[in-house]
Amino acid sequence: MIQDIYPHVLRNEYESKKPTDEDIVIWFDKNKILIKESGSTLEFPTIEEIGDENKEFRYLFSLDDKSYFLILDEMKNIKRLRWEDFTNIRHMGPRHMTLAAATARQLSRWYDVNRFCGRCAHKLFHDDNERMLKCPSCGNHIYPKIAPAVIVGVIEIGRAS
Repeated sequence: MIQDIYPHVLRNEYESKKPTDEDIVIWFDKNKILIKESGSTLEFPTIEEIGDENKEFRYLFSLDDKSYFLILDEMKNIKRLRWEDFTNIRHMGPRHMTLAAATARQLSRWYDVNRFCGRCAHKLFHDDNERMLKCPSCGNHIYPKIAPAVIVGVIEIGRAS
């Protein structure tokens, strides 16, 4: 749960940001995630470590003082990085990095399944001001969905307070 990462702070509201060399990169290929070769500790590469080479990035969220970006382009194998099955990372820790990976996976899937408008089938475009995809043809706006289980969990946490 999100409260289990204290003292770390996850901020997943959208911001219009450009990546810097120190920012973190997350990339998925089917059910695999690109991580650093660091044993059993979950670590992600930085922009500097992968080299931007005119790659396209999408801002995801910030965790503490680091911004996290999704790579939208193809990636080649990079030294000191490896592909890890996504189901294995929950056992790696630390918890705040596992939460970062899970949050990135949810957003990555949302972007992936919402490439075309459900009303008119035109290509959707990312909005520059909020986390929203929009259709230039019919004006449809698509926002990420919050799973009912998350809503129930938040309600339960509120009742316990």
